[in-house]
Amino acid sequence: MSKGRLAYIDIARGIGIALVVLGHTLAEANYHVQNSNVFFLGRLIYSFHMPLFFFLSGMFFKPDMRFLDVLKRRFDSILKPYLFTLFLVYFASVFYDKSLDLPTVVNRVIKALYGNSYYLELYWSQLWFLPTLFAVSIFAFGFYVVFKRLPGWMTFVGLLLTLVVGIWTLNWFMPFNLALFSHNFELNGLPFSLDLVLVCGFFFLLGREVYERVPMEVFSPLWVLIGSAVVLIGLNVLFDSMMNLNTREYGAPLVNTLEALAGIIFVLSISQWIEKWGGWASRALQYYGKISLIVLIFHFPVQLYFGRKLADMLGGSIYGYLIAFPFAILIPIFVYIVFIQPNNILLWLFGMAGRPTPKPAELEKA
Repeated sequence: MSKGRLAYIDIARGIGIALVVLGHTLAEANYHVQNSNVFFLGRLIYSFHMPLFFFLSGMFFKPDMRFLDVLKRRFDSILKPYLFTLFLVYFASVFYDKSLDLPTVVNRVIKALYGNSYYLELYWSQLWFLPTLFAVSIFAFGFYVVFKRLPGWMTFVGLLLTLVVGIWTLNWFMPFNLALFSHNFELNGLPFSLDLVLVCGFFFLLGREVYERVPMEVFSPLWVLIGSAVVLIGLNVLFDSMMNLNTREYGAPLVNTLEALAGIIFVLSISQWIEKWGGWASRALQYYGKISLIVLIFHFPVQLYFGRKLADMLGGSIYGYLIAFPFAILIPIFVYIVFIQPNNILLWLFGMAGRPTPKPAELEKA
């Protein structure tokens, strides 16, 4: 199979980012209006959606590049959008929120530079993924410096050790005390979520190893699609252990890992089926996958704002949050089409310059 840009990978990204939006919607709904069915569906999504994104991000990682080139490319595509969004949002807030002054905003920006969700404002906590992905990419480069000249089986030993040590140390820094300049600070998680790097790095490295060593056609049989769905749902029904990488939850290491792997296989399989079927669903998911960064950045404030407004209008009903889901899907697309795509400066700031940008025409009927 060609190793160029593959449509089903963009479809998988589209499915993945749609699950991120839905997972956040369900989590917010269940927080305000507890519902066992919503909680189960949310837990099902959380059991694999972030491992899926690290897996997909790792598939095209190139460890043979020079380290400085890796730093530059990852800064341009990951950290630059993160930093621009922080400064755009926090400094713009001074103009529309009269209760904020410049020193308060500067303090918030400094906290946000720590790079994990515990020090980001509520509406932008989803941005933790970007600095974490940057740190994981640097770790992956170092991993291959060590293992690329060793026998292949040693790479998989290294992968297993990465996961085991990562799970073992996952809660070491939640929280931890830091003595600095005669002051004691209690912090949650390491900068750039470095305490997540090993666990997330496992899925990132696994993505590259699978892409390089396993024919992608193995995911296309119908029995793989059905079997992975059965395993994913069955494990979530039988075990109530929660995985939430952002909050460092990995309740049952074996079960959670199997759930994540089953979810990844399921999404890769159904993405190949959707590509084979073609039509509007394939085109829409490919488009959505190509702008997944924009959706990641902008969906959460939209989802929170509309969810709470609609829930209040409906007397606190859980349906208010569910009705907000299409808004969180569509408004980031609108932001991209109207404001970002026509503006070369914004394309550069969001790390999308110099690569083909998706056009609305991709959504037209085949």
